[in-house]
Amino acid sequence: MEQTFKQLSSRTLKSEIDMPLFKDARKMTISTDAPSDIACLEELQSPMSQPTPKEIRKSKNSNQFMGGPSAPIPKWRQVGIYYLDHWICQLFFFVLTVYALFGDDTRILSFPASADDTFSDLTIATLILFGVEIILTSIFKEEYFNSFFFWLDVVSTVSLLTDIPAVWSAMVGTTGGAAQGSAIIRAGRASRAGTRAGRLVRIVRLIRLIRIAKLYKTASANADRRASQSHKITPLEFDPRSGDPMNMTETRVGKKLSDLTTRRVIILVLAMLFSVPAFDSSTFTESVQIGDSGLRDLAVFYRSADYNSFNTTYSNFVSEYSEGETPLLYLLIDNNATFFTSMNYTEERFEEIQTTFFDDNAFAVFDNSYASQLQAGLNIAKTLFTCVVLAAGAFLFSKDARELVLEPIERMIEKVKAISRNPLAAAQFGPDITKTLHGKKMSKKQQPYETAILESTLNKIGGLLALGFGEAGSAIISTNMAREGDLNPMIPGKKVWAIFGFCDIRNFTDATEVLQEGVMVFVNQIAEIVHSVVDRYGGSANKNIGDAFLLVWKLPEINSETANDPEKLAQREKARNKVADMSVIAFLKIIAKINRAPNILKYREDPALNARMPGYQVKMGFGLHVGWAIEGAIGSDFKIDASYLSPNVNMAARLEGATKQYAVPLLISQALHSILSPATRNRCRQVDCVTVKGSTMPMGLFTVDVDPGRLKIDTRVKKVETLQLALRKQKSRQRKYRIEQSLSLDSFAIHTLFDSDQDLVTMREDIPLKFYTAYNTGFNAYISGEWGIAKEHLNTALEISRGQDGPCQTLLKYLSEFNYVSPKTWKGYRELTEK
Repeated sequence: MEQTFKQLSSRTLKSEIDMPLFKDARKMTISTDAPSDIACLEELQSPMSQPTPKEIRKSKNSNQFMGGPSAPIPKWRQVGIYYLDHWICQLFFFVLTVYALFGDDTRILSFPASADDTFSDLTIATLILFGVEIILTSIFKEEYFNSFFFWLDVVSTVSLLTDIPAVWSAMVGTTGGAAQGSAIIRAGRASRAGTRAGRLVRIVRLIRLIRIAKLYKTASANADRRASQSHKITPLEFDPRSGDPMNMTETRVGKKLSDLTTRRVIILVLAMLFSVPAFDSSTFTESVQIGDSGLRDLAVFYRSADYNSFNTTYSNFVSEYSEGETPLLYLLIDNNATFFTSMNYTEERFEEIQTTFFDDNAFAVFDNSYASQLQAGLNIAKTLFTCVVLAAGAFLFSKDARELVLEPIERMIEKVKAISRNPLAAAQFGPDITKTLHGKKMSKKQQPYETAILESTLNKIGGLLALGFGEAGSAIISTNMAREGDLNPMIPGKKVWAIFGFCDIRNFTDATEVLQEGVMVFVNQIAEIVHSVVDRYGGSANKNIGDAFLLVWKLPEINSETANDPEKLAQREKARNKVADMSVIAFLKIIAKINRAPNILKYREDPALNARMPGYQVKMGFGLHVGWAIEGAIGSDFKIDASYLSPNVNMAARLEGATKQYAVPLLISQALHSILSPATRNRCRQVDCVTVKGSTMPMGLFTVDVDPGRLKIDTRVKKVETLQLALRKQKSRQRKYRIEQSLSLDSFAIHTLFDSDQDLVTMREDIPLKFYTAYNTGFNAYISGEWGIAKEHLNTALEISRGQDGPCQTLLKYLSEFNYVSPKTWKGYRELTEK
């Protein structure tokens, strides 16, 4: 057995991580645990509050893998980007963008012409600030200059010039309010030119909407970045029903597709807005102006001296246009102002007057403020509507792509990142139980898309990585996934301190020859019990080698912060005591389960096994030792194993082998016994003091007395559905996680299970006190060399046990070889020759 385990230990690695996420064993038929198994653990945890989950450190390269390392951003650029993307700066430019969109129309709709100068100043300031923003963004963000959004920002900023009344007046041919004569003529013509140009300008103004989209995207990116920095995944945040980490950021392909979709929606909407006016006849022809025919008749009658017709037409003209939506303000025929109102129309905005010309010497001025304000209100409504169209278009165009492609990809990327940070997180993803329910196959219409199949496959691959490498190989996985370049599994070794447990199935060779193909089910049923119990009590499975299993409980380490803090050192010592207690209790619980589970007990009735080995029962031996080991990758580029290399690992295997000599199911080394809690040490019995091959240091051997034959058979066996199995695994991991976080708490005392767990109580009851009194007296006499006294008391203890106590038989056999007289060279220990 020792030689076999040396081959194992030369191929195994145990890699340390900050917070283990726990492994699953492949489950077949599940035996429902006795009530004490889970209830006792829950009872231990009930008095205390749940500890805050320990955060998992992120890999320094986790944001770069699968995309290549990004070039470092200079410090001065980082500072600039920080201030540009700060929420105060974003809010400020959002307010400016809202003003740029609605300011000019609000001016016309709600303010008199006297407020134009104030709005003009605000617009000029906004234009300057937008220009400064474009320049600074081009400096600090390399990808911005000459990009799609850069040119949209430039066009939208330049379009602010048309909102400055003085600039707009100069563009359409007037310099302010209308005056008598040629100034009025220029204002009238500018008004007609401005009406046509205004349609185009209003569309150009809508380009400013893009600034809102850009600000929204920047704010969203900043929120995602803050969330990813402030929120780190903990083991309890993995939902087995979805397998999705709760912290998911947008990927590069997602950002690219989102940008492309937004660009195309913007181009489409702007193209429609620019194109629609081209299909309106007013774009190409002059519309009929107010009072055009009446003004022509007045000019003709006046110039032909037909004053009767002129007066009649004049009365009708003034009567018709003195009221209504566009009342007459001023009428001039051949430099004779025949009509004017008290309103000082020269102070009105040129957009608010409309001039109808017969020629330069005959024209009429109408009040167009109602239509101008109506148009301003409609412009605001159009801008809001365009906002809705842009938002809805971008959302609807990207919704399907995001749901069907991007979100699955982003979930997969997050899972790969989680695996790179902590490879055992892959075990948390679990089966893709959303695709099936109660084992029923989905209908053809419900078949998953290829992205869902790929995501499910990634879950399985990640789970297989976690199961295949285990906790011991996590460093190999995380190191290779977090860095660029070729696969390099040969990472340096690392020294760790841990408890090593070794267990072996008795008579395995005979069972293999009898069971043949069925031996795989046989081994896996036992492995299910061993792995699940060890996992529940804070350990991890490292290796399976046919009939043997290597289990590990890592001990809290001393770091620079802990070494100089007496309080933390005391907490660490308590944690070590509790981990040691859990290792002992885990092996005792395994002994109980293999003697209680119906799927194991059925082998007692197997005819072939009983023919080969009469009275066959599944029995196992267990050895526990504590010490250092080197974690590392053993192998080559063709095959590697996660391995522990240490004589302490081999010692656990030797202790398991020695259980046959002492006829006990469990042997504990003195090193491990010394770090057990006092309560657990009191339940141990020393069976010998020996030296092992290759060592001259004597070592005490201890056991915990149990009688599994007293246990009742568990008849509650049921099949567990996929969903229930995943939820059970999740609860088990959460329970284990809480236990690990509770190791330093006084309220968490694992040793109390000796008094509260029904299995442990049943296996240890009815061992009389007089047996221990006789045995301890005889054992002390054996150690001190008084072998005659030792013989007497050991025989007494053997009689009390009805001749069943293995340690008494072993010691008496050894004493008989010397006729119960200690040799002169006796030093209180002997050499352990059997393996």
